[in-house]
Order: sequence, then C-alpha cells, then structure tokens
Amino acid sequence: MPKATMENDAFSRLSAVIADAANRNRNEAETRHKIIDFILHDLLAWPRNRVAVEENIHPGFADYILKKTNGEPLVFVEAKKEGLYFELPLPHNADETSSYISIKKLLTDSNIKAAANQVRTYCGDTGCEYACITNGHEWIFFKTFEKNVRWDSLNALVIRRLEFFEREYTRAVNSLSFLAITERSALPGILSSMPPRDRSLFYPKE
Repeated sequence: MPKATMENDAFSRLSAVIADAANRNRNEAETRHKIIDFILHDLLAWPRNRVAVEENIHPGFADYILKKTNGEPLVFVEAKKEGLYFELPLPHNADETSSYISIKKLLTDSNIKAAANQVRTYCGDTGCEYACITNGHEWIFFKTFEKNVRWDSLNALVIRRLEFFEREYTRAVNSLSFLAITERSALPGILSSMPPRDRSLFYPKE
C-alpha cells in the first residue's frame, strides 16, 4: 500500500482507537500494541526498521528508540500502561489538547518524575538529546540536557490527550512524524529553550 494511502487509512482509524481507549484499563503491553504502536508507526509513519524496541541500555531495557540513519538514538520513548495517569497542570481552556509546560512543574507528579528520570538515564548513557514519556494518552516530549541551562528549567511539549492527534493532525505530523523529525529537523524547533507563547505548537522550518 502506498505510504500516503497508509497514512490516510490511519487517520480514518484514529477515532476508533480513541474510542477503544476510553476506559484506560489496558496493561503496558496492550497499551503499546493498541495505542503507542499505532501512533508511532501508523499515524506518524515511523518505519519499524528505524524503531528499536526493548533494547538493552544500562540499567534496563528501553521501550522504544527512534533512530537516525546511522543507527544512533534520536529519541527515547518510555512507555507506561494507560492506567498510569500523568497528572498535569490544568489547561487554560477546555479545548486545549497540547501546551508547553516547564519540566520543573511536571516533575511534581510522581509518575511523571519516575518515568522522566528513567528515560533520562538511557539518554545520558547514550548521549541522546531527546526523550518522550507516554501512557498512550498523555505524551510528554522534552530535551534531556542543554548546555548552560538547568534541565528542569526547560519546557516540555505536552500532549494532553489522544484527541490531539485527530483535532490537530497536521500539526502533529508536521512536528512529530518520521519525515518531520528526520528530514526537516523538527525537534530543535519545537523543543527550543524559547518556545512561542501565543500558540500550542508551531511548524518546523522547511
């Protein structure tokens, strides 16, 4: 099936994926299979040969590693079961599906802190700059270090719920897809030290 057709088919299936996930009662393996794999591989078009799973990285096993052409890690993704909630600061309005939140504030939630520290260990061991933690519903993307800047003073890109990928599909693809990250270098733009304050996300530079 042509790539464009596959992406269109994934978007058409997204509503069903969101509806099926409403109860948030899957274990980690089911969360990965039913939600996270769908978002990464089907919706955001990350090829499976560019994503390593359960790779041994001291001191444990990394759930997902999105990789560069040369095999070096580009983004570590730490997956949790969907029932493990990430408690986020309240949104500015009821329709907000994404926002920038300081890492320091996010770390006041124990589940976020534990997952973020775990994935940062993998990044530190490999020199990887970018990470994501997710329970399938909430997705938090962040830089793991920046020269001359305290890590917890950086802002993370927070996707508050799965509906983001449906309501803001173009922004999701333009910021987080395989093409956006590998060919258009989207991550330095969306995770810069000074993200724009007047909108939730912005397009990477062409």
